[in-house]
Amino acid sequence: MIHFLNTIADEGIYIKFVDNKLKILTENEGINAETLQAIKEKKEELITYFQEKEKITSSIENSAEIPAIAHKENYELSSAQRRLWYLCQVEETSVSYNMPFQIKLHKNYNIVNFKKAIKATIARHEILRTIFKPDGNGVIKQWIIPADEFNFEVNYVDVRTTVAKEEIIQKYIQEDTNTTFDLSKGPLLTAALYHVDENEYVFYYNMHHIISDGWSLNVLANDTIQFYEAIENGKTAELPKLNIQYKDYAVWQKNQVESESYKNHKDFWSTTLQGTLPTLNLPTNKKRPKLKTTKGRTFSAYISPSNTSLLKSFIQEQGGSMYMSLLSIWNILCYKYTGQKDIIIGTPIAGRDHADLEHQIGFYVNTLALRNQVNPNDTFAEAYQKIKQTTLQAYKHQTYPFDLLVADLNLKYDTSRSALFDVLFVFQNATEKLIDTTKTAEDSHQIVELAQNQSKFDIEIAFSEVNDFLQFTLTYNTDVYNEWMIKNLMQHFQQLVGAVLKNPSQKIIHVDYLNEEEKQKIAQISQGTKVPQSTTETVVNIFKKQVQKTPNAIALQAGNNTYTYKELAQLSSQLGHYLKETYDVKSNDLIGILQGRNEWLIIAILGILKSGAAYVPINPTEPKERRDHIIEDSNCKLVIDDHIIENFLSKKEQYQITFEAANITPSNTAYVIYTSGSTGKPKGVIIQHKALLNYIQWSIKTYKFSTNDTVGKYLNIAFDASVEEIYPSILSGATLHILPEEILVDMPKLHQYINNTGITVMVLPAMITERFFEIENTTVRLLISGGDKLKNFSKKPYQVHNHYGPTETTVTCLSHHVTAEDENIPIGKPIDNVAVYILDDIQNFVPTGVAGEIHVSGNGLALGYLHQPELTNKKFIVNPFDATTKLYKTGDLGRRLPNGNIEYLGRIDNQVKIRGYRIELNEIENALQAYETIKEATVIIKTMETNEKIIVGYITSDTQQNGGNIKKFLKTVLPEYMIPTYFVQLPEMLINANGKIDKNALANNEDEKLTNNDVYVKPTNEKEIKIINIISQVLELDKNTIGIHDNFFDLGANSIKLVEIQNLMNKELNTSLKAVTLFSYPNVFELAQYLSKTNAQVHTEEFEDEVDISDELDEILDFMDE
Repeated sequence: MIHFLNTIADEGIYIKFVDNKLKILTENEGINAETLQAIKEKKEELITYFQEKEKITSSIENSAEIPAIAHKENYELSSAQRRLWYLCQVEETSVSYNMPFQIKLHKNYNIVNFKKAIKATIARHEILRTIFKPDGNGVIKQWIIPADEFNFEVNYVDVRTTVAKEEIIQKYIQEDTNTTFDLSKGPLLTAALYHVDENEYVFYYNMHHIISDGWSLNVLANDTIQFYEAIENGKTAELPKLNIQYKDYAVWQKNQVESESYKNHKDFWSTTLQGTLPTLNLPTNKKRPKLKTTKGRTFSAYISPSNTSLLKSFIQEQGGSMYMSLLSIWNILCYKYTGQKDIIIGTPIAGRDHADLEHQIGFYVNTLALRNQVNPNDTFAEAYQKIKQTTLQAYKHQTYPFDLLVADLNLKYDTSRSALFDVLFVFQNATEKLIDTTKTAEDSHQIVELAQNQSKFDIEIAFSEVNDFLQFTLTYNTDVYNEWMIKNLMQHFQQLVGAVLKNPSQKIIHVDYLNEEEKQKIAQISQGTKVPQSTTETVVNIFKKQVQKTPNAIALQAGNNTYTYKELAQLSSQLGHYLKETYDVKSNDLIGILQGRNEWLIIAILGILKSGAAYVPINPTEPKERRDHIIEDSNCKLVIDDHIIENFLSKKEQYQITFEAANITPSNTAYVIYTSGSTGKPKGVIIQHKALLNYIQWSIKTYKFSTNDTVGKYLNIAFDASVEEIYPSILSGATLHILPEEILVDMPKLHQYINNTGITVMVLPAMITERFFEIENTTVRLLISGGDKLKNFSKKPYQVHNHYGPTETTVTCLSHHVTAEDENIPIGKPIDNVAVYILDDIQNFVPTGVAGEIHVSGNGLALGYLHQPELTNKKFIVNPFDATTKLYKTGDLGRRLPNGNIEYLGRIDNQVKIRGYRIELNEIENALQAYETIKEATVIIKTMETNEKIIVGYITSDTQQNGGNIKKFLKTVLPEYMIPTYFVQLPEMLINANGKIDKNALANNEDEKLTNNDVYVKPTNEKEIKIINIISQVLELDKNTIGIHDNFFDLGANSIKLVEIQNLMNKELNTSLKAVTLFSYPNVFELAQYLSKTNAQVHTEEFEDEVDISDELDEILDFMDE
């Protein structure tokens, strides 16, 4: 933009910015049409430029000239330089702070004079000759190399006669961009001139960010061209006088920050960023590295001319700038992707609000942390006005240095993230970046990869206006995000622009940003295979057909009692007659079953179904209060208990052994099963024959049940997953084997029993499944897991399938064949005749990878809740995709992966707020289970007497654990607010009757509460002693209190201290450690092990006796400690 303004100034045309409006002043009588059109096209860019550049003339700090300081051997760093220097020491590579730039030049250049012009520019700006190294006291300073001693060469390459010109140029640029500058030696600038054709050159240069910024790139190009023209014409370059150099600014800035006038800026940012600061968690299925990386890729796309035009019209109507409108849309997209309403996005600001800085090269750019609240009930126009005001307020206080702000906030240092925000949002002038101006409307939806492999942030999105388009590039960290997610994000941004601008008065919550093609794909992948289902078949007549096929096969075994299909059919028929004749049981009556683990469970089920009634399973081991509630709420006609069975057996011979079931249709109720209710009282779920049959037929077909199978009946009949054991077995000719109570939780005994009896199929809760995996040799061919998230798996000699399905969806609606390749085990894809959708709060599709509530429709749905029409209508809503059917809202969070599988993310009501953060308890549980010596883990939220909510972790382990050590581990993978306050170690995890972790029982079990005190372990060898001496010296701690397992950060280290430790170790241990190594090996023991591998030489000294530590050290992890 500076170049454009200078160009028109040469024509005697000047642009001023008054009262947020552009005014054109001319020395001549008029403006030629071409220049006027250029100004009109750049109107929004000019407004943005002047808004960022507009000076706060009333501020004292900007009204006085910046004084030049006296010549010295070396100079202080600015606050931004100091922070960046430390970042370069602790990050894997500093190439992400390289700033490459290229310009196409269209005239014939004298190469000798061009090189002279570059050297003249270097002579003009001291910062280009600056290096960074410690002074005699070890303090990093700026050292300026005199111009006549500065060795610098421009790389000139003539490729006019070369065929692959572009490939040669890009290869050089790629290699140079990925070359690390040595900050202590310099030069921190490279330059190349490629002679492409007659009158055509590519001028490429690359500077380290510590001596430059985006504005500087333009200044360097402008000065070089001005010097060249002057040299060519034998004149003196007419460049603005530089009153100061960067070293002067660094001192001035420090003085300003310490002045009273800066208090207003500090107070603004302290107020804006007070309270709990949000972390933007865009969806990813990658595990975030515990140490931030900079591996990146860049994609480019365009906003169509029509939408760009709509944006301009909207801005003209609403006021503001292109930047503000795009920022508003980006915030809305982040809300749509995450559900988060409190969002912080970073944005660079030129940082040159003082007149003396306009023509300088140097690291002046400042960063603003823009905190905005997205209200889904606002219209886009309302949201825009709020974000516009937030942005304008931030502009007024833009001079306060970002690195000082980070220090003021006393942020906890998270080695996996950037400070304050992970997404940077940029609007660039077209002259700030080499862009392709040849694109047409047909290109507006294409996403193209660019040659950029570094990313300083998780995401950096940058916009430029070119022709009648808006181009935007998105650079992302490839260790954090997947390519498919980023491409989706870019496409949805394109679509959201059009959606909000075509109807700015629509509420954000109702804005639809998916196109019709994507919706169709989602709808299609949400559907299971459609297969014909009989309109007359029931469980009863299918069982009858199976009896006819395999009358003499063993259908049921319980202890020493076995029953053939024929015997089971006859006995259940007799029971059916008994029920009808003795108790007048009719169609759709409800009959309770209260039986232990014996054959009468199955006989009773079949007898009840044959009578036309439905059964209500009751667990005899549950509390009497719950059993009584189920009996009373269901209004059971009778309960088949031991007394009823005894009475039946005494009379059974008088009843027929055949039963012609009459008036039973697929719509008849098969069973009513009670599940936990939100009110604390169990609620009855009504399952019809047709829903039950849909699952049974899919299961038999999928798993190929046959007479060769024996299915182990592990689960209690009151657990709906018992349906998976019973019906696929007795309706396929297999044997159902009821397992004895005493072996259920004893894995060795269970394993032995299974092998002795030849059981081939097991259905287990996820918690028991993971214990079962410990067994290698087994007769089992198929293991079905369900009821909770399956977390751990390694290759087994049998098939493992992960099932998901609330009771209201008849046991299973999703299934996944688990393999060793599954990093996070999904819950699968829909079974036959079932559709499973991931939807937002108002039942709109969400994109692939984005979390939403799992909704289910299809043949497997329950009829509803017994005697609870209001709850039924609330949970079973009209299907928005087919108004003739229902849609069940599961209350579970999930997301669809690119391969169509759905990943379970936990309960919506399991998302809790702790200290303002919304967290998912499953994430903490997964982290705990990754701890090497923890076998099982779960967490609960406990409310203290003060009403404070805390997280409590419950674990099992073969060894005695220490809470302090567990906390240290969790701090490497979780943010501070997700660390449990304390832990309880149990002999074994408490499990309820359904095989799930009993969290209610856990809350009252704290006998084995672990201490959080760190276990002090003294050093055992020379290396450890020497390292402790260095740590104690830098952190000013008593060396006798530093244990070899104490985390450096827990002891008070931060990034600056780590660099000091690194320097001292390299000096005293004769090593060549990098500061980043200390992040990877953050305690004495691990670091000593690493040094042993590098054969570092150390010397020993006497170490005092062991000193115990009783209190955990406070974390002091400021990113910068001013």
